[in-house]
Amino acid sequence: DVHFVIQPLHFVSKIFGLCPFHIDPKFRYDNERLCNVLHNLLATFMIVMFFFGLYSTMIYATEFNDPTFNIFVRVVWVINIVAAYSTSIVGLIFSVTRNKNHMTAVLASICRVDKKLVHRHSKQNIYTSQRSHVMLQLKVTLVTLVTVYSFSAYLFYNGTWTSLMYMISQMLSAVINNVKTLQYVNVILIVKQRYQLMKHLLLKEVLAHSCSRNPGPFKVHNANKIFLTTDNLKNYKDSSNVCRIRDLRMVHSELYDVIHENNNSYGILILLEFITVLTNSVGTTYFGVMTINDTVFNNGNFEIYFKGITLLSMCTFELLAFFWLTTCCHSTAEEFNATLIHIQKLLLYPYISTWTIVDLKSFSSQLKNVKIEFNICGFFNLNLHFFSASVGVMFTYIIVLSQFNQKV
Repeated sequence: DVHFVIQPLHFVSKIFGLCPFHIDPKFRYDNERLCNVLHNLLATFMIVMFFFGLYSTMIYATEFNDPTFNIFVRVVWVINIVAAYSTSIVGLIFSVTRNKNHMTAVLASICRVDKKLVHRHSKQNIYTSQRSHVMLQLKVTLVTLVTVYSFSAYLFYNGTWTSLMYMISQMLSAVINNVKTLQYVNVILIVKQRYQLMKHLLLKEVLAHSCSRNPGPFKVHNANKIFLTTDNLKNYKDSSNVCRIRDLRMVHSELYDVIHENNNSYGILILLEFITVLTNSVGTTYFGVMTINDTVFNNGNFEIYFKGITLLSMCTFELLAFFWLTTCCHSTAEEFNATLIHIQKLLLYPYISTWTIVDLKSFSSQLKNVKIEFNICGFFNLNLHFFSASVGVMFTYIIVLSQFNQKV
């Protein structure tokens, strides 16, 4: 089932104390209480490490001396440090308190949805494909983090204990924050795939009733252009696998609850992560541009030039990760809107029974009144418009800092 899909991410989450040792109700350890104690101890150990890392990083930021680092840049850097470590610490605290059973409850809801949407003959293909996507996300994240922070350690490590602790704690914080983001995004992607399946099954249900009343027109009508052909849409004789429109309305209600619960559980963490990405992008981009500028115009050596390139690479990785997050949220919301448009098109089909029209109109009304939004603590909605506005604000502040530095 869907636990098979999320298993690789769950394994990584367990290593860093971000998730309980078991999330599948069908599987239990022999000593469940001991596993909970170990999870709490691991999370506590990581929290203590991050508090020490925060202390070491603040000392490093205080001792760091560079002509381009004026008071405004240093303030942005301090805000970034506090936001990054707060994201990690709060995420670990939530993993043993309010969000301890979040993933278990969400996956249980999705399992109930899949019993109505996913045909038993196509389960293996669907879940294997989704699991491969999760594995790809983890591999890309691992390779990118290792590459970027290896170059960062090589260029910025000055041989002191403070610098070493700064590098280690910063990398651990980045790993934990990225894993938390992957948890949030993968729930969204799972919901998006269920909306796609729901559209396909909705069309199948309407066509089945329409064809039974007057099959003639549908022999020449190419209905496959409206939906993707999947294995679970074949006409199996087992009537228990045929989704009714009212069942699909219940599925939508379940999926909406999953999205709402996911936003509530990760809202504060995504807000802190956004502050981290924004402030880190401003600081690293500004410092990287100033470093390259100093190298080009003052005939600096290649190592300093490479340092600027590394800083810009770190900023690019942060922005791409946040762009992927907003794109997933935006595409899921668009998939929801496409379902509403899909129903309006189905209402135009001829020879649809009266009760089918009534159910479709009720479903349409339900979708209009209960819309999916990825609202973060009431401050903003995650979508491409918000991402564009954030990048615009970031570059505006960088330009202001550059002009202020030239005047000084």
